[in-house]
Amino acid sequence: LEIIALDGKTQPATEELCQALAQNLVTGDPSLQGQNISVSVSSTHPTYEGCKVVNQFNVNGLITISEVKGIWYKDRRDNFMYASQASYFADTLDSDKAVIKDSVNQFSIN
Repeated sequence: LEIIALDGKTQPATEELCQALAQNLVTGDPSLQGQNISVSVSSTHPTYEGCKVVNQFNVNGLITISEVKGIWYKDRRDNFMYASQASYFADTLDSDKAVIKDSVNQFSIN
C-alpha cells in the first residue's frame, strides 16, 4: 500500500487507510482465497502510528491467519512503513497463537 500522499509525506493513520491496507493484503495474491478478520488503527504511541491487520487465507485447504502491524513515524522523518508479519494455522495451539500475536504487537520503532 502506498502510504505517501501527493506532497511526498506519509499520511496519518486512519480507519480508511487501514481498511485500504487490509484490502490490499487480501487481494495481493489472487490465487489465495482471503478475507479480512480485523483492522485497527494505532495512533496512541508518542513516536509512531499505523495499522494492525488480521486476515484469513485458504492455502491449499489449510486455513491460515496472517497478522500484520505496519507503522510509520508521526513526525514524518522518513516516508517508510515498517512492518512486522506472522502467520499461523487456524488449528495452532492457543498458547502458541498468543506468543505469535504478542511478537507482532510488540513490534515498534524508536
